[in-house]
Amino acid sequence: MSTFAVTVIKSTSDPDSVGFMGIFMQMRRTGTDQITGTWSVTDETNFKTVSCQGVSDSAVTHRNNIQKVFLNTFTWNAPFGENAVVNVVATYVDQKTTFWVKEMGQTLSSKASGLCNTNPCQNGGSCLQSGNSFTCTCPTPYTGTTCQTITALPCNSNPCLNGGTCVNTNQQSSFTCLCNAGYAGLRCEVVLALPCNSNPCLNGGSCLNTNQQSSFTCMCNAGYAGLRCEVVPALPCTSNPCANGGTCVDVNQQSFVCSCLAIYTGSRCETLSALPCNSNPCANGGSCFNTNQQSFFCVCSTGYSGSRCDQAPDPCSPNPCLQQGTCISLGNDFFCVCPPLSTGKTCNEVVLPCDSDPCLNGGLCQGINMQQQLVCACQMGFSGTLCEIGGYDQLIPSLDVEIH
Repeated sequence: MSTFAVTVIKSTSDPDSVGFMGIFMQMRRTGTDQITGTWSVTDETNFKTVSCQGVSDSAVTHRNNIQKVFLNTFTWNAPFGENAVVNVVATYVDQKTTFWVKEMGQTLSSKASGLCNTNPCQNGGSCLQSGNSFTCTCPTPYTGTTCQTITALPCNSNPCLNGGTCVNTNQQSSFTCLCNAGYAGLRCEVVLALPCNSNPCLNGGSCLNTNQQSSFTCMCNAGYAGLRCEVVPALPCTSNPCANGGTCVDVNQQSFVCSCLAIYTGSRCETLSALPCNSNPCANGGSCFNTNQQSFFCVCSTGYSGSRCDQAPDPCSPNPCLQQGTCISLGNDFFCVCPPLSTGKTCNEVVLPCDSDPCLNGGLCQGINMQQQLVCACQMGFSGTLCEIGGYDQLIPSLDVEIH
């Protein structure tokens, strides 16, 4: 907020005038006559501020009828953001010898302006008022009427090479490059000689620059050691840890893996696996042979078959029944259905018609038709196919009887 000192000097050509008794003073915008700003007084015995048009301290007036001195100074406070041209307007009261009279005085001050009160200069610029205009003095790197424009900074062109970081310095007028390890120079354009540049790590080791690029460390491949990976230590497989013909494979300098032969297992191939033939899977006296850890085959005894020799021989193959008898399988046994005139386990016994003495009552049996049939010669008084009919005292020729 800007303040202005307003001095009121009362002068008159009237010889009887000894000053003024009272005053009413305001600050008004030129052209609109609008009251603006506030007042403060130093001589609070004779003067005071009052509200006018609802604005506190917007006018100055007298407190008493005492004769005032010819020169009085008051302070006017311009409102924040006030850019208008203003005039002081005062009305004072003279004292005559016989009576009071109210007179309007002349304008006491003119064109008191505060163009810089609103801080028009941006980004820290300084404002200087000159008449009805102002000028901004801008800090680097800003420019423009109100310092509103930022000028190009040195780092905007990315002057630092090889990943260096640019920092604007000297009030944004110059720059400094912060270089990555291994680089130097104003723009980080110089490549420093690093320890790893000479490839000191042997046997395929990887080199890392350490200790602020002054030394190096080698990351060695498996099987190598030493400052430069020049040492080949003894590997785990050197001691042949895999048993029973297993093959050893080095994983790294500390560990290994055994590739075991079939039927062996364990980290060192030390365990014999359970084989299929251990359970004696071949039946009926068959012999078992392991193919691998999971499979086997059986050599079966005579007459047996199947993957486990569990299929018994067919008792009817070949046909044991003679005389063209029919064989019926009964598991491990068989039964022969024999043709006529044969019997026995394998139809090996011949049966003739007269072997069973079929003729009764003393009849005489006789085989006919190549022993396929018989006839009975009955005694006197008997008859029938088998002489089973009696009571006749005569010889009756016998009939042919076919046995089925």
